Amino acid sequence: MKSIVQATLFVLVCVGTYYVYLAFQAPKDTLSVTKLRQHQTGKKPPKRSSHPPKDIPPPQSDILQKPKDVPKPPKDTPDLLKDIPDLPKDKPDLLKDIPDLPKDKPDLHKDIPDLPKDKPDLPKVTPPPPITVQSPSLSRGWGDEIHWIETYNEALLKAKSSQKPLMVIHHLEQCPVCKKLKAVFSTNEAIQKMAKENFIMFNIMNETGDKNLAPDGYYVPRIMFIDPSLTIRLDITGKRPQHKYTYFADDIPLLLENMQKAKLFLNTEL
Repeated sequence: MKSIVQATLFVLVCVGTYYVYLAFQAPKDTLSVTKLRQHQTGKKPPKRSSHPPKDIPPPQSDILQKPKDVPKPPKDTPDLLKDIPDLPKDKPDLLKDIPDLPKDKPDLHKDIPDLPKDKPDLPKVTPPPPITVQSPSLSRGWGDEIHWIETYNEALLKAKSSQKPLMVIHHLEQCPVCKKLKAVFSTNEAIQKMAKENFIMFNIMNETGDKNLAPDGYYVPRIMFIDPSLTIRLDITGKRPQHKYTYFADDIPLLLENMQKAKLFLNTEL
């Protein structure tokens, strides 16, 4: 087996050496595969004709040559711009025919008659005194023409500064006794006038937080009077011993009498 491999390598080396020899013996510019085949087969290729074929057109360089017999232009060339008139050097004044505007502006107000300097005597209207109607949200049906104070603290300050007694009405919307008392209270002219002129008015559907306004318990309706000295008038009561400060619809005369008492201030230094 070893001898067969050695013999194969020897044959390949010999063939390669032979082709290298041929390559160095032949000229470089004529070495080609065709000549190698010719050398192997021993046949010569056909000779090429030295004359070009007749049907081949001449090279393009001959076509692009300048023709010899080119006619020259005539010496006397007609002046084509001769008959075109020259433009005027002086520009025409296009605004010449437009008339000038008048320098003096016309008086547009000339024909308007002057207003009389003396104003005519018009009848004077005396405005009525302002009417302050309390919001129904604060009156809650106890009298819309009465000025009701929004908060308890504000009512106390107002009573002290205005030197008027404060009237506090505790009530509830669902209370039937309160509804009947409210209907009579809001329609009684004497009570409405005295409340509007001589009292600081405050009505509330919740408790104020001042325990002094509930000396005998929390119930409704309950009406308390406070002196301008900020002293609660516990001496002004209704006619029911269990609830001293409650009033029913038929107690309106007694309430009017108690309002007269509340107008008399206590002998207390403010």
